[in-house]
Amino acid sequence: MSGREIVLVVLLVASLMGCNEEDPYAPQGIQGRTDKAKKDGAGAPIRTKTTDAPTERRAEPVQAQSHTKSSRSEPVKRPAGASRRRSGAPSTLDQTDQRRGIVDALQGTDRPSPLELQTTLEPTNDRWIARWSIRNRSEEPIYVATQLPVMSEGRIVPDPDRIYLRAGGDTLYMTKRLWRIPGDVYPLIQSLPFLIRLEPGQVHTGAIRVPPSLGEDYPYQRRAKRTSALTSKVVISFGYFTEAANPQPAKGNEGLFKVSYGALNAQRYVTSTPHPAKLVVH
Repeated sequence: MSGREIVLVVLLVASLMGCNEEDPYAPQGIQGRTDKAKKDGAGAPIRTKTTDAPTERRAEPVQAQSHTKSSRSEPVKRPAGASRRRSGAPSTLDQTDQRRGIVDALQGTDRPSPLELQTTLEPTNDRWIARWSIRNRSEEPIYVATQLPVMSEGRIVPDPDRIYLRAGGDTLYMTKRLWRIPGDVYPLIQSLPFLIRLEPGQVHTGAIRVPPSLGEDYPYQRRAKRTSALTSKVVISFGYFTEAANPQPAKGNEGLFKVSYGALNAQRYVTSTPHPAKLVVH
């Protein structure tokens, strides 16, 4: 073998040995990991991992940025006069009503009343009969809510036989008054009661039949599914005003008066003592 042939053989052997040598300091690129994975029979998972990993790393900063932004977000703006009332009106008087003063209003006030109220609640064959007598014991005229508004043939007319009914705990409150509008309700028509004028010493009497099973009836209530409740007491009350509330004759209703809703804070109440009576309220 000639010298030239020997050199060619040596170069060929060295070239073959260099292809099988692995450089420990060579960068592990995608192709390098893929070639190694082919030896282990796991080429596809490696390719999936190398394409998904950058996506996961990009998502993390986005989430952190969103969290930081939400923590500094501005509070939600609510309409003027709106409250945070829970959806669906409760069938009983709760803390929300107490903040609005409804409970105190239904149970009456501690102020001396210019009116003397006498009430009875008597059972009959199929219902109860509530009777009342209101006397003005003051020296000035008093305007008492005795008739409540109802819609008839497209007109608001007084109804002497209607009375608002509201359950609270084991008590059924029966009342005629100017009803407070909840803070999250914007009625198209305000429910204003009709008033009678009681001169000093004058007496007004009335009565209403109460079935043993009845539903709550009061203005501005939400229509929600209710559960039946058994009450053991009945309290009867009336709202009234003095001349300071500026009562005006009710148009088309001789002998009756009205006040605007703005007179709500001037309204006072006369309340009976509780009457024992078992009624089912829906």
